[in-house]
Amino acid sequence: MDVALVAVQAALDPERYRSEERYRAWIVELADRAVSGLPGATEVPRVVAFPELIGAPLAWLLDRPPDPRDVDQARHRVAETVRGHPGAIVRAAARSRRIGPSLLLHTEAVRAGRIHAEAFAEAARAVQATVVAGTILGPPVGFEASRGWHVSDPRPRARAATFGPDGSWIGATDKVFLTPGVESRIGLSRGRIEDLRPLVTPAGPVGVAICLDAFHDEVIARLDGLGTRILVQPSANLADWSRPWPGDPSLREGEAWWRYGAPRAVRGRLSLRYGVNPMLVGAALGLRPRGRSSIVGPGPGGGTGLPGGVLAAAERDDAERFVRAVVPWAGPSR
Repeated sequence: MDVALVAVQAALDPERYRSEERYRAWIVELADRAVSGLPGATEVPRVVAFPELIGAPLAWLLDRPPDPRDVDQARHRVAETVRGHPGAIVRAAARSRRIGPSLLLHTEAVRAGRIHAEAFAEAARAVQATVVAGTILGPPVGFEASRGWHVSDPRPRARAATFGPDGSWIGATDKVFLTPGVESRIGLSRGRIEDLRPLVTPAGPVGVAICLDAFHDEVIARLDGLGTRILVQPSANLADWSRPWPGDPSLREGEAWWRYGAPRAVRGRLSLRYGVNPMLVGAALGLRPRGRSSIVGPGPGGGTGLPGGVLAAAERDDAERFVRAVVPWAGPSR
């Protein structure tokens, strides 16, 4: 059996978050473009992966004026939210038992969470693929018939949901290792390694390790030991792709990602065979992420300039792209 893997290199643009309709249309369009040219869904199972933080701007940009592209403007929008909805802030404080920046995630949690989940469920149905939605920030939100959409846990997380080809929710993954000085500063809670597990999909067992998590051997060892076949690493690299890497200035940022990230994670493992690393690009809320999305696996690189194990990669680190590969499912990963 073959499987089709797609990394969606999505570009942040504040205009795409200004309304539920715009966000939903954008996500469905990205999914449709992602599977363009692939074999039919009934012939080859598909896994389409979106990047980290793709849903995060919803909490701040829904129904806001356009172009909050820098930090000062973003802070102004947040202040407007606090002034305009003091009751929501008080209710969020009571519900979460918190005071601080994370309260801003609570005030829009239910609406943003619903919009994000419904957009990706629709996208998965539209292209008949297993879709890893990329992350949204805030307290987890769920649906229950008697309560509707509601906050299911007051602790805000960086969470990526996964949807089946019929649009059903099949699991969610919380980020374990938060980005120093960024995610911890806004009050996010860490996920637990012991909660990580592969998800059963038509393409085989899929495990999600959000960005920095895939650089940690204990995360990869757990997913591998539980039988994960395909690793999805939704990422948002908030640094220039060509800068000297802080961990080893002899390497560039991109070289470090391919030396220590997904290619290393799947190399020589018991179960893991392929990795899908979608990267966020574009600009919004003062964020300007950069990175080249990739699909990795056993064997040599997939083209000129690609290191061993990188089967396909985006040719640019700053523009919307789709990285695709149809790969054989069977066979050892060693």
